[in-house]
Amino acid sequence: MKILIILMMLNSICITIDFSRLLLSILLGFKPTNFGIFLGPRMFPFKVKDIEVSFSIIPIGSYIQFDPDNFYNSNKIKQQFLRYYGNVMELIALLIIHIFFKQNYILNKVALLILIGFIISFSINLKNTFKPQNASNNSLNNEALKN
Repeated sequence: MKILIILMMLNSICITIDFSRLLLSILLGFKPTNFGIFLGPRMFPFKVKDIEVSFSIIPIGSYIQFDPDNFYNSNKIKQQFLRYYGNVMELIALLIIHIFFKQNYILNKVALLILIGFIISFSINLKNTFKPQNASNNSLNNEALKN
């Protein structure tokens, strides 16, 4: 039962952070194409404006997909801000849990999982920050994979 509660709390934090990142990306002028709640095969997809929203079978996490041409051809500072926004929100959630719920066993486990997720996503973002990427290389790679 404790594991189920930990997963539900972790998912709610993850979905909240990704939804706020979705709103931020729209404000910054990016074109998100898909917002998915949970992972795995899609169930119940529907469109809101130009964004396909879908729920999936495996109840872990959430994600946002962007139009690669729009994302990689946009301002690099905006790209980095959007990439690291999730890391900052993870740290804020971690601090709130640590400061206000220090004695709660379940929330301490959630905080530990958030810290592990932060370390993994921060290292991936750091690697992608210094890797040269542009839309033309991505579309060429996609065409090569199709053939």
